[in-house]
Amino acid sequence: MNTYATEEYKEAMDFANTAEVTDDTGEVQEKKPYEITDIDSANWALRKIAALNVKLDEVKGLANREHERIEQWEAQETKQINNNIDYFKGLLVKFYTKKRSEDPKFKLSTPYGYVRQSTRKEYNYNEDKLIKELNGTEYLKTECKVDIAKLKKDILLLPDEKVEGSFKAISADGVVLEGLTVTENTAYSIKAVEI
Repeated sequence: MNTYATEEYKEAMDFANTAEVTDDTGEVQEKKPYEITDIDSANWALRKIAALNVKLDEVKGLANREHERIEQWEAQETKQINNNIDYFKGLLVKFYTKKRSEDPKFKLSTPYGYVRQSTRKEYNYNEDKLIKELNGTEYLKTECKVDIAKLKKDILLLPDEKVEGSFKAISADGVVLEGLTVTENTAYSIKAVEI
């Protein structure tokens, strides 16, 4: 902001923020509302608005620069913190899985949190292959889509010797369903309490 704009800004702020004025006798009186009465007073008000707009742009520019700087700092700080959290979670999962292999009923719970395990089967299927393999059965919906929910209940899962953690799906009538592979995924839930 140049010197002229700075002076205009100060005058505008002083003028707009003064609710009372002192008269020649020293008595405090309520300020009369400003009125624009001619081209000069209109010009004066426009100069004040221009100066206030310059100051507003300065404030917004500074705020934007500070926001960017703070966001960069936050990203840098949280990256390291998240890496440390992942490190400790890895240690907890390693300890938990070791203890679970020794005792399948092992539970890890402390005043500061817990570790739990959940295992879900993920059904990956090729719709076209399954439609051909299940044609004429109750597992196909009328719009020729596989009713996976119903199929999950009735199939038999056998471990696939070729792929560790995968299962072959066998239909109720003994057909190996090539269009369906089932994999088992284990997820760990780690919750730390707020201190």
